[in-house]
Amino acid sequence: MRDAVFMLHEKACSHLPFSVLHPKCLKTAKAIEEAFLDQPASSLWIAQQADPLLRALLPLATRRRGLRLLVLGSANTAKREALHRLFSTVVTKDVDARFLPDDELAEVLASKSAADLFIGGAADAGAGALVLYKGDLLPLVVPLSMFKARPGGPAPDAGRLEVVDFGQTVRLGEFEAASDAIFYELDADYRRRAKARQREQDPSFGGSLKRLRLQKGLGRADFGGISAKEVARIERGQIKRPHPATLKKLAAKLGVAVEALGSF
Repeated sequence: MRDAVFMLHEKACSHLPFSVLHPKCLKTAKAIEEAFLDQPASSLWIAQQADPLLRALLPLATRRRGLRLLVLGSANTAKREALHRLFSTVVTKDVDARFLPDDELAEVLASKSAADLFIGGAADAGAGALVLYKGDLLPLVVPLSMFKARPGGPAPDAGRLEVVDFGQTVRLGEFEAASDAIFYELDADYRRRAKARQREQDPSFGGSLKRLRLQKGLGRADFGGISAKEVARIERGQIKRPHPATLKKLAAKLGVAVEALGSF
């Protein structure tokens, strides 16, 4: 990520994991104010605590669109609302959220594919919602109903959320979900990028069907009324035009419209 600003004081300025970002360390209110007004809108700001930022910037009463802020400590409601007056995107490590360890967090933030990885999140079982933060700090809201246990496998436990493997895996207790599967299901921008890559390899209807089937975690034998052999033949392109009734069964099982089967 370019134009990263490492906004930390005292010991935090030598916080080694984040050196991979080649940050600018701002130690005075004047330096904070000047950087805030002069930095490009793509800048990433990282702060140990919110207070130094607020003391320096709130008197400006200026909001910079596009600026993103990650606070490595927690912030109460008043501080978060005040920070949102200044930055377009604000993520704080609050007590109900779980984030990558600092060394992994720094690596993800520095990655060219940061927007396709998760850095942390928070879950609320009562609301049935999971909020995951991407490496560009933007949130992705995920319904907990999306995570379904396989027969005999562990059930997802929203109270034990973890993001692991440098943002590539989301754990809900013993249940694991690949980050790319979550992105593919819910993030349209990621899906467009992934489809472009996949179509370079196999742009056929059968290739699309196979990608969608794997995305849904289904085997070829999981389609009632359609044999595994027939599904395999469709995926290999040996059946160029499946019967409309077959397409309806495939679409119903996969949870998409018939016309969408070839778009994955």
